[in-house]
Amino acid sequence: MHRLRWLYLLAGLWLGLTARSADGQATESYRELIKQALAEYNAGNWHEAKFFFSQAHAQYPNARTLRGLGLVEFALRDYLEATKLLEQALASQVQPLTGDVHAKVSELLEQSHQFLAILRVEIEPSTAQITLDGHPFPDAPDGHVRLNPGPHELVVSSAGHETLTRRLDLDAGANIELRFKLRELRPDPGPTLPAPVATASAPSAVAPAVASSDSGLRDIAPWILIGAGSAVAITGGVFLGLAAADISAVEDARRPTEWSAVAASYDRAPARSAAGIVLLSVGVIGVAAGLTWKFWPSDEGDPVVLRITPTGVRIGARL
Repeated sequence: MHRLRWLYLLAGLWLGLTARSADGQATESYRELIKQALAEYNAGNWHEAKFFFSQAHAQYPNARTLRGLGLVEFALRDYLEATKLLEQALASQVQPLTGDVHAKVSELLEQSHQFLAILRVEIEPSTAQITLDGHPFPDAPDGHVRLNPGPHELVVSSAGHETLTRRLDLDAGANIELRFKLRELRPDPGPTLPAPVATASAPSAVAPAVASSDSGLRDIAPWILIGAGSAVAITGGVFLGLAAADISAVEDARRPTEWSAVAASYDRAPARSAAGIVLLSVGVIGVAAGLTWKFWPSDEGDPVVLRITPTGVRIGARL
């Protein structure tokens, strides 16, 4: 920082010395603007100095005013703009920079280049658009874009793809390469069309198939009920058999059999008997309901309906 401060003071001295050597094209107004610009610059008022240097450059563009503007931008840490202005100052043939002044500006230009961050971006698809801080991404012959250090916002977008936003905080002298592959958006399938509804004037083509499906269901449903009822009845019978075995083990126990040997059978017998009776009853009712459903005479206009209620299973005509 001390080196930069001395550099600013020396630059102010160079500006003051070279301003006096302006040729005859410099007007009194131009000289007054240069005087004010130098005063503000030496006081460290960079924005005010930039204003007066810009006014002077508008009246009489030359290498000296470009150098003054470049020094101000360097002091404001806009190294990208300082680089452009200092390069123009070295190239200008109006009041050209010579000798030690030229060397000092070249040294400052080299330092500006070192402070710039370098960014390279590769994207897929290659047709995607990139904006940097709200502006189109700068073009660079080698693809390496030079930027001021600090915060930046990068936005990558392409039709039919997801938009990416990245916030960057670049350090001075950083060299960064970024690669992005945009994810393709899935097409919107659009609203789902409702299924066609059959009417009296326009019979539905799928009506016979639906009727056939319902008829098949009515044919197989009773057999399912008969099979399920049979399985439940068999399970009930198994429980009753187990209960009978437990009762026999208690009643036919020979003396001197200890109670602990038959206590488990004595405790299980009531529960197994109750479960067997319930399951056997439900199974028999299920079988009877299935048989009745299957063989109950009915016509198409008065189909048979199976109803299960808390008190049992009922079969009858649909109301």
